[in-house]
Amino acid sequence: MARLVAGDPAAVFTLFEHHGHRVAGVVRRQLARCGVHDVAREDLQSLVLDACMELLQVAEAWRPGGALPWWWAEGRIRAVVIGWVGVHADSVDDHLDSIERGEEFHAATDEDEVAQTFARLVDEVPLVGLVAEAARVARVDELILHCMLDYRVQQDQGDPSPAHTLAPRYGVSPDALRQRVSRGRKRLRAVVDDDPRFAPIADFVLVA
Repeated sequence: MARLVAGDPAAVFTLFEHHGHRVAGVVRRQLARCGVHDVAREDLQSLVLDACMELLQVAEAWRPGGALPWWWAEGRIRAVVIGWVGVHADSVDDHLDSIERGEEFHAATDEDEVAQTFARLVDEVPLVGLVAEAARVARVDELILHCMLDYRVQQDQGDPSPAHTLAPRYGVSPDALRQRVSRGRKRLRAVVDDDPRFAPIADFVLVA
């Protein structure tokens, strides 16, 4: 990110190579928000590269220690996705009109709050930072981790069926969402059990 801040265009491709899967998670989430749940691999890669280019354009405003770049610049990535959808998916015009008027879908706002709160706590609370590190080691990407967090929030609010509540938000079936959460927990649990560094979060409900 420091190279992007310095205006090094080649850093875009380094970002794409090493963190493209993370940017892709944000892109997929924005596509789902626009009602697009199936996109060709080539189109997705193109969108991810466009998003990385967008990060270069706004990098000077980013500060070290803040949110991860692809979450910090999510609004700009959303604009890239909306532009693509406007050309390639005419059937979602109503969704685009709503977004362009500044009307946020309730589900998307809730999801944003979870993601933003977690990103802030990663920087402020060491144990939350440890959860984020465990997720990285376990190869649980941001999309799945936020899905897990969202699921837990719904449970804490007394939702009798979080999978049915959240499935439309993530563009998957309730069964697929349950599987996503279950796999994420198993991966985290395995890492926490095997690596002494993560002993302080062994009792967290998220990894139980």
